[in-house]
Amino acid sequence: MSEGWDTEYMCLYTADKFEGEMIPCSEGALEWVGKEDVLKLNLWEGDKIFSAS
Repeated sequence: MSEGWDTEYMCLYTADKFEGEMIPCSEGALEWVGKEDVLKLNLWEGDKIFSAS
């Protein structure tokens, strides 16, 4: 936690397959991204640890 900022929680999900359609979200554009493409995204440095395995 950083001083002056509220606590923030996030969830990370992985999947081997999916079905259905994405629905609009106020958080931004949602999309499925292949694991091999994750590091090509504009990520915060700290988020890169999630794709290390």
